[in-house]
Amino acid sequence: MWRRFFLSAQYARFYSGRSLLLIIGLALAFSLPVTTRFLAAVAANTLSERARDYPFLVGSPGSPTDLVTHALYYRNRSASELTYAAVTELKQDDLVTVLPLHLGHFSGDYPIVGAASGFLKHRNVQYQAGGTWERMGDCILGANVARNLGLSVGGSVISNQESFINPAGALPLKMRITGILAKTGSPDDEAIFVSLETAWLIDGIGHGHEESLHTESTDPDSSQHASLEARGTPFLEVTSENINQFHFHGSRDSFPMTCALAVPVDSRSGTIWEGRIRQQDQFMLVRPAEVIEGLVTTLVDMQRVIDAIATIVGMIVLMLIVVIVMLSQQMRREEFETYRALGIERAVLRQLFLGDFLMMLIPALLLSVLLTAVFVPICQTWWEQLVLS
Repeated sequence: MWRRFFLSAQYARFYSGRSLLLIIGLALAFSLPVTTRFLAAVAANTLSERARDYPFLVGSPGSPTDLVTHALYYRNRSASELTYAAVTELKQDDLVTVLPLHLGHFSGDYPIVGAASGFLKHRNVQYQAGGTWERMGDCILGANVARNLGLSVGGSVISNQESFINPAGALPLKMRITGILAKTGSPDDEAIFVSLETAWLIDGIGHGHEESLHTESTDPDSSQHASLEARGTPFLEVTSENINQFHFHGSRDSFPMTCALAVPVDSRSGTIWEGRIRQQDQFMLVRPAEVIEGLVTTLVDMQRVIDAIATIVGMIVLMLIVVIVMLSQQMRREEFETYRALGIERAVLRQLFLGDFLMMLIPALLLSVLLTAVFVPICQTWWEQLVLS
């Protein structure tokens, strides 16, 4: 039997170009549906797990999908905007733990997440270096941010000049790095975390109060920041020497927030609290798990389309292999007649035909396994981004 396979292998080697194309085509047809199924399963589990951590999400009326992807995955800028006073109203009778978020700022391509310290505690984050912020102007880097930028504790990052909340005049803020999170395989790896006060400072609501720039104006665009920019100051920076000069104008209750995550004390408290909040028109209350379930349904639909395409491609490639094997019989007719003249049985010739087919199929299966093992980790992040976009 092995001699038959040896002859088939030599034949495939002689027509190496044709054999290679067929093997690659068949391998892609096999690996594509398997890869998408792995990706769909991993993405669905990752997205759903994060959504289940937060039973409720509150924002201003708008798109639930945009709000969830923005708040939980730091994607798709949401138009949601609340005030700190509105977020405070959510803490009714201590039925839930409210975790306010301030989003919309970036450092390069990395989102800056303004949050209370309770958010990181709820996430049960682990640090690979350093710890939480110590003062206004400090930040904590996700694992991938620190690795990609080559930063460590004691270094610094600068926010982008353009502010989503206040695009006209807020200067960039140079932030001291006090901690780097351990890798979690979640969106936290790609984010920069700051306190709410630091986020408001990036907004331009807070600023240094140098004597030469003293003004009672509550408009951050027309006073300190404009004067500093005119003097060539490239960014703001909070240090031990000047931290007492920084302050905020206006009432804290009017400061902007993006949304708030809510974790009920127990099931009964959550039901009571949900009923109260849904009666208030200023809020949009969503259950992130339900929104993500809808996105996962879309993911399954995409997978079905890809499976159908892969099935068609696979059938075409298989038909090509069958046709080529049949044509090879015609081309090798004289060779087979010689075999018969030598007394070789028809069963042996059929084994040669089978060997030609297996010389395509077996390498294609092995290559498809290799492609799947390579594609799944590479495409996982891209696949999740595609679902959330």
